[in-house]
Amino acid sequence: MGRRAIGTLMLLATLSVMGVVIIQLLWLQQASRYHREQVALNKAQASQLEKQFNDRVVMALTDVTEQILTINKDSTDLFDAVKQARPNYFAVTINDTLHPYLLEALLRKEFSRRHIDEDFEYGVYDCFTDSIVYGNYVSFDTLATDTMPHSQLLKLDKDGHYFGVYFPLRASTLWEEESGMGWTWLFPTIVTMIVFGFFAYSVWVIMRQKKLSEMKNDFIGNMTHELKTPI
Repeated sequence: MGRRAIGTLMLLATLSVMGVVIIQLLWLQQASRYHREQVALNKAQASQLEKQFNDRVVMALTDVTEQILTINKDSTDLFDAVKQARPNYFAVTINDTLHPYLLEALLRKEFSRRHIDEDFEYGVYDCFTDSIVYGNYVSFDTLATDTMPHSQLLKLDKDGHYFGVYFPLRASTLWEEESGMGWTWLFPTIVTMIVFGFFAYSVWVIMRQKKLSEMKNDFIGNMTHELKTPI
């Protein structure tokens, strides 16, 4: 194989490898952009669902508060009594102690009416003892109600009576970006390294064969010259 043919072969091989790398980079860039757009869309949808759930819970707890005032014949207007202390924890201000079974019945009724089917725990805070005196796990699955462990409900830094409602299975519904994009980059990188390795090995073999061919031709030429030379 002549020098010109080897040069042409090296040029075509180099252009082929560069083309493969450029195509993979363009594909990975497009895949990464699509992944970011999908994550942003999922986050927006999850945020909207989270807001809708929180709004339903606030309205249900507001109705529960009004029913408690009616039952206690309390004419006080508890303005903005419902506070969201955590993404999955709500606290409701009340004027007096409250029987836990009554609270549970009211919560079940209002949550069911507003189609809130999440498991929840509740606790009643007593300002005289500065502690949550009662709490229970409530589930639509009756077996889970008795078997699920109760959480230590958060005690807020506030004065007066209140009760808390905690959704233990709802830590956060916001979409979190997956770390799987690393695998998307890893596989093409390995393939590219294999292609580069094959390309380098092919160049080494071609150059070695060329060198051996030149050595053979030089040897044959020298021997022919020596045999043609008179003794």
